[in-house]
Amino acid sequence: MNDFLCWLLLFSAAVVVGCDSTSSLDPIGTPTPADSTGVPPDDNPGFPVEPVGTIAFTATTMDGAQKIYVAPFDSPVNSEAVSPPDGYFRGVALSPTGTKLLSISNGNTQYTGQAYLTDLSAAVSTPLNSNDAPVRPAPGSLIWETDESGFFYSVSSSISGLPSVWKYSFDVGVSVRLNDRSFMVTSLVGNDTLIASNFDTPDSFVRPVFLSTQGDVLATLVVAELEATQGTTGGGLLDFEWNPARKLFAFEVWESSFSRNGIAVCDRDGHNVQWVVRPDNQYQYRWPEWGPNGQLLFLRLPKSDVDGLEGQVYLFSMDDGTTRQYLTASDIPNGKGISRIDWNGSPD
Repeated sequence: MNDFLCWLLLFSAAVVVGCDSTSSLDPIGTPTPADSTGVPPDDNPGFPVEPVGTIAFTATTMDGAQKIYVAPFDSPVNSEAVSPPDGYFRGVALSPTGTKLLSISNGNTQYTGQAYLTDLSAAVSTPLNSNDAPVRPAPGSLIWETDESGFFYSVSSSISGLPSVWKYSFDVGVSVRLNDRSFMVTSLVGNDTLIASNFDTPDSFVRPVFLSTQGDVLATLVVAELEATQGTTGGGLLDFEWNPARKLFAFEVWESSFSRNGIAVCDRDGHNVQWVVRPDNQYQYRWPEWGPNGQLLFLRLPKSDVDGLEGQVYLFSMDDGTTRQYLTASDIPNGKGISRIDWNGSPD
């Protein structure tokens, strides 16, 4: 396994990408780039923010502290921090009812974290353990069961860096590994199907796979339009997020060179691929997140931000193809950037 992939799976902050600007794929609706670099505009007034759902996000201040914020989607500015301990946060996930929050708190280090469960109404956070050992999800892999009885997640091996899929049940307080494969799970499709990225052969093109919630492999999702331009070695399609209303996946597209990245969407069969934002040489585009109104959030981070702490959040309209800035560091007191997002309202 190459050093870059170990870094990606453990730290999830590498610089990556999809197709080049000569791709035959067209953006949805109006092209999102403001210029030939593909960078979304900072001052696009775009479309109105609908008062739908709740957003959770992690923000870093100029003095290096990090906090988690939860707020109504239409008014995230000046929101209050919730109660998990300060530290580096590598994931947040609101429950389907919006009453609870899962997070990964890394204490005073950036790359080793523990899962926390926060009761938002009581503002009480509890560290999660299994058999007296901390539950340590990989960055970005917190997936609630629809009945909130537990959650799915992946763990990155401290030796190989390869991920594995687990399920934690609140009633017994125990985690169970679901299979012996190297999968990074990222989303729930309906009530009984997961989608994950397959790292069984880490030097090959990474493809998504469907799993049952018991861990059985159901099928590989082939996105032929992108694979035809990417080749079969290195790179891949990661962080798939399902929207049941649109019946679309949003995902990151990684080049074999691991130098740039973009975000695209496709249907459940891997067809009708469209770009949300194309790759460029200035930014990373990470963590696509669907909202209940069928629109899409994603993070834009400077290429130099290898720790993924200086992001700005953009909102993409699936209706007209416009992109606008939604949340920036200046919206947070003494803010430096945003590193993780979750938008409650649709059962990802």
